[in-house]
Amino acid sequence: MGAQFGWSTLSPTDNSIVKMALQGFKRQNSSPTIRKDPITPDILTKLHINHGHSSATLADLRILFVCFISYAGFLRFDDIRNISRNDCTISSDRLTIHLCKSKSDQFRQGTDVVIARTFKPTCPVLVAERYFSALGDPNNSTLPVLRRFVATKKGLTSSTKPLSYTRTREIVLDALRTIVPDVATYGLHSLRSGGASAAFNANVPPFLISKQGRWKTESASNVYFQLDKSSNLLATRNLVI
Repeated sequence: MGAQFGWSTLSPTDNSIVKMALQGFKRQNSSPTIRKDPITPDILTKLHINHGHSSATLADLRILFVCFISYAGFLRFDDIRNISRNDCTISSDRLTIHLCKSKSDQFRQGTDVVIARTFKPTCPVLVAERYFSALGDPNNSTLPVLRRFVATKKGLTSSTKPLSYTRTREIVLDALRTIVPDVATYGLHSLRSGGASAAFNANVPPFLISKQGRWKTESASNVYFQLDKSSNLLATRNLVI
């Protein structure tokens, strides 16, 4: 209609000067993305000392399960909160978790996350075994393994209600409070970032890291990597000068 009467059909934002002004406005008013610090193996070891002792309670084991499995599986909170005992298969050398759905699985085809057994006291598979045993769910249970507990005269017992993001974040940060200098720099995503960063710093091929974390591209996973001090020097140390 506009073209028929000689009017311009261009939007005001199609003007090059307007585009430049908008870009400048966005740059001036945008706030930088502040990423949480990654969880490190040293932090996990200290968590295990505090919560993995022989007299560990159900709450202790739940903290370890959230932290160790999210770390080793590069899991988002939405991934771990949907896991049931029925989704987990434990064998002599691994824990296989079937994710029925995830953020990157747009067609809901499901995907398997495999976590290796390390045969160490801090082994993530051993952490899962201890938690499942304390939880008492049958292997075919479809209840979420990450759920609320209620206090009874006999101690803590599990309910059927899933644990919320807010409550999960609270219990993880409470556990970290005596371990890290500033707990405010950590969050649940620190677990996924920490696992990916540790794998990258251990020279695990990036395509394997992307596969484990269900990232579609290596560039998508790169934003999660935080180099340790020795890895930071690799680029210049290998220059021929």
